[in-house]
Amino acid sequence: MIADVWAQLKELDDAPQPLTKARGGRRQVLQAVETITPPQFYPVATIRQALTDRVDEYLAQPIATERLLLNVDPGVGKTWLGVATAHKEQMQGRKVAYIMPRHDFFDNLMTVSQYGPEYFFQWLPRTAQTERFHETCHLTDQIGTWIKRGHESTKFCSQVCGHDHMRHSCLYWHQIEEYKRRTQALGVPPILCLQHQHLTLGHTLLP
Repeated sequence: MIADVWAQLKELDDAPQPLTKARGGRRQVLQAVETITPPQFYPVATIRQALTDRVDEYLAQPIATERLLLNVDPGVGKTWLGVATAHKEQMQGRKVAYIMPRHDFFDNLMTVSQYGPEYFFQWLPRTAQTERFHETCHLTDQIGTWIKRGHESTKFCSQVCGHDHMRHSCLYWHQIEEYKRRTQALGVPPILCLQHQHLTLGHTLLP
């Protein structure tokens, strides 16, 4: 329907007729002040291929000197492209981090991935038992206050709980060993699913 409307507008634009308006008993010619140009419509598959080519070109650089930002409408396939690109790099043995806006976004990744969940590693937060997560820390309130004051979380863990607890009993820090075990089992590093704050505050598994 929209395409038909634009086609009709294009025909009118190709063969314009002067518009007239009655004013004081006389006809006055109105000049066109704007030409309507029909927008371009592309199949989603075409857009996805163009985005894939651009991302591949960017990643082929030995050293990236700038960041690649994709300004794409919802539904085109940004998540699909991100996961497909992550798997492509993963299968070449590279360590890949997928930065998520929130933890439940992990479910979105599972819906578009061609591989199973074992090829991903969702880093869990320090949390008490919840409907979504098992308990990873029994001092979540205290360490939360510590971090908000600008202190490093590892110092809290080492000074309050101790290194022995961190190595052998802490479920939060045990994720490091689980990530290593998963890497050995798969033969490639699982895609590390992190949160936005890990880009600015850092993460123990990031280089």
